[in-house]
Amino acid sequence: MASSEAIVRPEARPRRRFDAGRGTRTDRLGRAFTWLCGGALAINLLLTLALIALVAVNGLAYFWPKQIVLLNLADGTQMLGEIHDREPIPPGEGDHAAEPRHRLRMKVGNRDLSGADFVWVDESAIVSRSLSPEATVLERLEWGNFYGTPVELRRGDEVLASGPQETIRALDRMLPAKAEEREEIRDLERGAIGNVNYELEELRLEERRLELRHLDAPDAEILVAAHQLFHGEPRVLERHRSHGDEAP
Repeated sequence: MASSEAIVRPEARPRRRFDAGRGTRTDRLGRAFTWLCGGALAINLLLTLALIALVAVNGLAYFWPKQIVLLNLADGTQMLGEIHDREPIPPGEGDHAAEPRHRLRMKVGNRDLSGADFVWVDESAIVSRSLSPEATVLERLEWGNFYGTPVELRRGDEVLASGPQETIRALDRMLPAKAEEREEIRDLERGAIGNVNYELEELRLEERRLELRHLDAPDAEILVAAHQLFHGEPRVLERHRSHGDEAP
């Protein structure tokens, strides 16, 4: 006799449809805050990129060389330099000009000659301006930049090069050797000469101490001999520097 088995199927439950447009108040508020945070993050990134771009444009422009402008002034003088700024001139008492005047802030360098790196030039005093192709800027270790036109390069009375182009080429060949000499001089100043200066200072203090103790004659002779010894050593180092300066 065949046995029969009853198959019981689970009761089918109705499927619930999810509507993205609907939901609880908490779900809708959470999605709103998510979009708000994302928008705020995007705005912060844009502001950061804009700030970096602003700093790059204004900061890197400092290292970019400016054009060298030659100004011919109404009094017959000329001025060579870089234009760094332009601003209106504040009106004075009783000045009722129809149009405001402006002035230029020029970097003229050559502080060893003029005593100032920057000067103000009234635009009304400028007759013409041009770009000099032979104008040269040299960045110096002292007295600021040099602005001018190379004429010739000399070593003592010997003329090494003449003319703007030849002078610049000769100067380019000479700069590496001069840089090495400058490093040697710096090493001497920080090393041997520095040690001699230290010993001289110690002798000066010892001399002062002996003077306060009523220095005896034999001790004075010894101290004078020590001074002569250490004052002679810097002259030897100075001769070493002068030999090094003979090279172009």
